[in-house]
Amino acid sequence: MSKISPLSRISVVLVHPQIAQNTGNAGRSCLNFSADLHLIRPIGFDISDKAVKRAGANYLRELQMTVWDSWEHFHEKSPSLFDEMVLFTTKSSADFREYKFQPPPSRLALLFGSETSGVKHVPEEDLKDMSKVAVPNFCPDHIRCLNLATTVGVGLYEAIRQRGLHS
Repeated sequence: MSKISPLSRISVVLVHPQIAQNTGNAGRSCLNFSADLHLIRPIGFDISDKAVKRAGANYLRELQMTVWDSWEHFHEKSPSLFDEMVLFTTKSSADFREYKFQPPPSRLALLFGSETSGVKHVPEEDLKDMSKVAVPNFCPDHIRCLNLATTVGVGLYEAIRQRGLHS
């Protein structure tokens, strides 16, 4: 069985997530990959302990999760937390498979926008120095984009693979 290094130093950042199930599935992927999860308010659902229990997502208690009050608060602190930030967005023409993640021990953040509006509420100035990649949509006539939780899993797998953190 393959194991992920506890030194993976990878975080998933969900900007204004709206759908609890997507966030729960992203959190499950983070737990599997020893990645941290950051949620940036506003969040479109209840993340209280009671709501998590009711959803049967008790495993999320094992997850290293940080909830930020706003994009501004997160953005202010992010330079001290991450060496590299990569935004997954449908607005990019760069294929995520072609992107070269920095090797460990760099601290990597994979950012994902809201299911309903992406990162349109984030100031463009804050995104200008960030690498931007997309997961290709092979069936654009039938679907607009992949599900957020699916994209998180794909991004995490690729980052782990490239950084050689599995054994």
